[in-house]
Amino acid sequence: MKSSSESGFTLVEIAVVVLIIGILMGGAVSMLTPYLQMAKRSTTQTKLENISQSLAFYAQNYGRLPCPTNPNSNDTSNPPFGAPRNSGTNGTVVGNVCDSGTLTTDDYIGIVPFRALGLTEDQVKDSYGRFITYAVSPVLTKYNPDPNSSPPPGTPADVHDQCRTAIWINSQVTANIAVKKSEVCCANRATTTEPDIRIMSARTGGTSLFSGRKYDGVPPSNSYGSPLTLQSGTPGVDTRFVAFALVSHGPDGDGAFMGRSANRMPSSIATAATTEESGNADTTDLDLVSRPLSTTENAGYFDDILAWRTNDQLISAFGNDSCARPVMNQ
Repeated sequence: MKSSSESGFTLVEIAVVVLIIGILMGGAVSMLTPYLQMAKRSTTQTKLENISQSLAFYAQNYGRLPCPTNPNSNDTSNPPFGAPRNSGTNGTVVGNVCDSGTLTTDDYIGIVPFRALGLTEDQVKDSYGRFITYAVSPVLTKYNPDPNSSPPPGTPADVHDQCRTAIWINSQVTANIAVKKSEVCCANRATTTEPDIRIMSARTGGTSLFSGRKYDGVPPSNSYGSPLTLQSGTPGVDTRFVAFALVSHGPDGDGAFMGRSANRMPSSIATAATTEESGNADTTDLDLVSRPLSTTENAGYFDDILAWRTNDQLISAFGNDSCARPVMNQ
């Protein structure tokens, strides 16, 4: 027979042990939380980079970028969810512009068109499980068919003189050596009212982090012409502009498209109307905000993660080309 001194733990003793284990685990979790958040941001940045590479590949093949996807997955009208806007019943028509005749900025902001890029729906969601917002410059969504394609040959859109010099035109002056490349490097902005994307340091009163073509002054109309027509001289004009921007709306998801409608996630911050990240949650313009992480819940709150590329970066994305010449090693 066992003595009373050999009896098991009392309920009080067990409760104390459980409490101590809980405290230790709670401390461990609190210590791990910042590292888990860093891992999620890193994973999201990797996803943004992968999408950027896919867009660059698309641009090099088509001479343009795809339109965004309609964020409403419940919209059963064509095109299917995940296909570019105005891409037809099956979502396979490459040549249509994003708008339906009236240029509005909300036609150029939506969800990444994962079908056109050969990606899955999960690949265009951030590590927080929300859709990544895709904004594209209207300049690069125009259909510019390759005049050398057959059948049938098309009529290419005008490009800047920078891509119509002697090194771009063949010796017979009958073709541009790199039509699709010229349409990306020297894309024509048809009107002075056509919006370009701006990456801003702040929602209000900020400065542009990249000064593109539109904001350095509009080139004269005769600076553009058919890519098949030789332009004498060497126009020393900067034809770069922001081609696209991708936005993960961060841990809070404020402003992210919900995916079942055109609505966005509401803000959880009382001062949402004036927060810096609210500039990435509207379709009134193509100005997007990129700034350091700030989790203080005031007007400076910002947890969005951005990635953006200029048109020349689309060409140099794989490290073996540039807009300086139509063919490398030329």
